[in-house]
Parts: sequence; structure tokens; C-alpha cells
Amino acid sequence: MHDKNILNNKKELDFYIPDLNLAIECNGIYWHSDKLRDITYHYNKTKECNEQNITLLHIWEDQFNNNLE
Repeated sequence: MHDKNILNNKKELDFYIPDLNLAIECNGIYWHSDKLRDITYHYNKTKECNEQNITLLHIWEDQFNNNLE
């Protein structure tokens, strides 16, 4: 479930499981690179989740692809 309401309508969470206070981000290498995102983007998103007692897991495209082999 995509949800922009959790982080003050600023940032989207790819998956959010309220019963577990768990969010999961699927980060593509290109769209989440330093060329397109501020260098602190992922840190700040994690920090905002932590402030709301939400654990945020980041899964990177290359990690996922490497595990398929």
C-alpha cells in the first residue's frame, strides 16, 4: 500500500503495515541516486519514520537483483 499520509503528505512510503509499525521502501538505483535525490533524503525519511515509532526498511534494487541469482 502506497501512503503519503504517514509522513505529513511530503514523502511516500511504498509499503506500510500499521499493525507492525513497519514500512518498506523499494529503492531503484536510478530514481534514488544522488543525481535525483538530496544526499540526506533516505536518512531523513528514516529519521521521520523513527520519530513516529515506525521501522523503515530500505531494499535497494541491486540487493534484490543480486539475491535472485
